[in-house]
Amino acid sequence: MSRFIFVSIIVFLFAGCHQTTIRNNDPIDIKEATDFTRHFYHLIAINQIDSASLLFGEWLGFEKGKSLINKIKRFNGEIVETEITTVQTKFKQDENGIEKEYALLITVKYDSTTCSEQIDITNPSDTLKISGYHVKVNL
Repeated sequence: MSRFIFVSIIVFLFAGCHQTTIRNNDPIDIKEATDFTRHFYHLIAINQIDSASLLFGEWLGFEKGKSLINKIKRFNGEIVETEITTVQTKFKQDENGIEKEYALLITVKYDSTTCSEQIDITNPSDTLKISGYHVKVNL
């Protein structure tokens, strides 16, 4: 009988535990972040502005994202090349789901100038979206 109570207590304790997985800068997350970012810039480079704008999250949305990309292209010209210089990733999985936070610094060479750009990426639903986009123009 005491063995049954002991086993019941152990099962109860483990059943009440929630596992949280957190990882930072894991190679699989870095690959996902860089692939997403390369896809975003590729869409801009081939003038698929509507498709690129769909990658913006609710903070900016499709129309404002499209307008922003068009303004940057008007001011800087066409993309000649991009180089991802820094990637930081954070991944968290718990009973509430999966949270991803990626931040990338990119050097973007345009026709007329070179810019330092930062893209922040999150997963507000089950897909990645751009949650921040900052452009520093070198004059």
